[in-house]
Amino acid sequence: MSDDMTGMAAPAVEREGPANVSIFVKVQPKARKAAIEPARDDGHGRMRLQVKVTAAPEDGKANAAVERLVAEALGIARNRVRVVQGVTDRAKRLGIEGEGFADAEDIAARARGLGA
Repeated sequence: MSDDMTGMAAPAVEREGPANVSIFVKVQPKARKAAIEPARDDGHGRMRLQVKVTAAPEDGKANAAVERLVAEALGIARNRVRVVQGVTDRAKRLGIEGEGFADAEDIAARARGLGA
């Protein structure tokens, strides 16, 4: 982190390379209703969108529900979103494949508006 970021949490959405986006989330499985809520500091220096899904955290059902919910919220195909870190943890990093630089910029901008 640079000096001007001291004390600030890392953003919930980051660009990863020329055509990819990472979204950092904290998942609440078995919620009453599926929803994406505003990002909060996770206490470890990272902002994470709060994602609630009704699926149970067994056999990958909750992860699949998170991928589906985020893809739908972003208006992109479900197969472009995948859990790339934290498969068995509530804190996850989702990888989103853009179709080039401009598409990834658009996805990142929409992702920053999730939960607002």
